[in-house]
Amino acid sequence: MRMGGWICIFLCLFSLYSCGGKQKDESRLLLLGSWRFSQMNMHTILTLRNNGTWQSDDRVEGRHTRIVEKRGKSTGRWQMESGNRLIFSVETADEAGMWPAGSMQSFDIVSLDARTLVLQQESGRTWEWSKIRAQRPTEGEVVAHQAVRMPPLIVNVARSRILERQRFLCLDLEFILTLDEFIPNPEMIPPPPPLHPEVRETILFYLSSLEYREINSFDRVKALRLHLRQMLNPYFDNRLHEIEVRNIIVASSKDSLEEFILQYPELRHEFGLTPPQRPQSPAEKAEEEG
Repeated sequence: MRMGGWICIFLCLFSLYSCGGKQKDESRLLLLGSWRFSQMNMHTILTLRNNGTWQSDDRVEGRHTRIVEKRGKSTGRWQMESGNRLIFSVETADEAGMWPAGSMQSFDIVSLDARTLVLQQESGRTWEWSKIRAQRPTEGEVVAHQAVRMPPLIVNVARSRILERQRFLCLDLEFILTLDEFIPNPEMIPPPPPLHPEVRETILFYLSSLEYREINSFDRVKALRLHLRQMLNPYFDNRLHEIEVRNIIVASSKDSLEEFILQYPELRHEFGLTPPQRPQSPAEKAEEEG
């Protein structure tokens, strides 16, 4: 075979490798964050972190569709293989956890986008996960509330002792407002009102006064939300129905802090971080230098 033919084959294979690596990186970035799987009144919250660890929490839905109680927790490590397969190793698990401790769980990624993750086990069972975010009402549904977003924030947690480890409370909040009247169609929802300029400052001032022991459990975070709602309600003309915690991390290391930042383009720009990149191959380095 002539040299030109070998060069063409090499370039084709290299192109396929580059596209595959880019696709895998993009899929991995989409996976980061928290996902919800719901069955009856049980909800499993699965959080995939950038450092390769994961955590799941099983929660029970109470009155008014609010998650009110934890039932199980599991932790472990995760990795993506070949761009379309997820492997979970389960290191710890409560009795009510999603998977038993010490097990290895494998799934094929059937579909993945910014809102939905569909996984399938070898047994054929399908798990459909939804990214934790405000759910848009469906056509024909009567709407009584509207959501108002606020940019994510990072707050230094107060330290009770001088030598205590520095921690950061990372939050992505959404404010659920009661509409003046029921709306028969989602398309008729009025645009959300602008955030009062003092809302963010009030939240930062309050959260920066809290110590780790005041935010280290589900019940304490729930109490925090209720207190924030009482403080902020006047800024929303007393229409603040609920504060939705879309994402929360108490970061005690550089990795966990960056894990939160990388989920939000505005924070990535502010902190000068970029998503993890695939290492360059020798051929790519040579091409760039040439």
